[in-house]
Order: sequence, then structure tokens, then C-alpha cells
Amino acid sequence: MCRFTVQIAIFVPLLPIGCSRTPPSPDVASLERKLGDADPAARARAARELAKHGEAAAVALPALIDSLRHADVDVRQSAAVAIGKIGPAAGDAIPALTLALGDAEWPVRRAAVQALGEIGDPAALPAVRAALSDRDSLVRKAAGDSVKRLSAK
Repeated sequence: MCRFTVQIAIFVPLLPIGCSRTPPSPDVASLERKLGDADPAARARAARELAKHGEAAAVALPALIDSLRHADVDVRQSAAVAIGKIGPAAGDAIPALTLALGDAEWPVRRAAVQALGEIGDPAALPAVRAALSDRDSLVRKAAGDSVKRLSAK
């Protein structure tokens, strides 16, 4: 009996190591569904909450990329922030974030350039360098930070 208990105690913590991909947590899955909500405020809240999940939110990446094209500036900005928090696993979002650098609203451009730095793919460096000449000083500062981050790779 004691031996069986010890084997279970050792085996259970190692079980996740053998899994190639775990399903999203119910919370992440629920937030991903909320990205399709008709209410822009609900969409933006969902994106902000997904940002708190970091790389675990990668399952919501397609919906977050779609949100970069939403009419509401808060939705677009929140989506860009969430994509950045996913980190390197969000590499598929680089083309959409690069397009977002041309957004009419500076908060979206700033979030997009920060996200490109957080993803960390040096292939984004030309687009990030171009943002160094943005008309908004906060976007230029974020671009400078992202250039440093990407150049260090």
C-alpha cells in the first residue's frame, strides 16, 4: 500500500511533461469566445484578461489577430497587448502587427510595436525601425525599446 502511494505521488506530477499540448483552461476558452462578443467593451475586457494568461493564451491567437482589425480602438489596442504577452509563440501575428503600425490611433501603434518587441523575432526589426519615425513620441519611445530588444537577439 505504501509503495503504491509513493508510485502515484511520483507519477502524477510527471504526467504533464509527457503531454504534447494541453487543452486551454476553461477560463482561456471562455475569454476566447468573448472576443467575438457584439459589445466592443466586452471584447476589449476579454483581450485584457487574456493578456494576463501569457503564453497560455496562444490558443486565442487567431481571434486576437482578427481583433486587430476591429472598428473600436480599445479592442485593437487590447488585442495587440495580449498578443505581445503571448511572447514568441505569437509569431504568426507579426504580419498583422506590422499592419497595425499604420493604425490611425497612436495607442494601437504603440501596443503593436511593443508586441513586436515582446514576440522577439528579429524579422520584425525593419518594421519596428520604421516606427522610430512615428509622429507620436510614445510610439517612437516604444519603438526604440523594441529595437533594443530585437537587436539583442
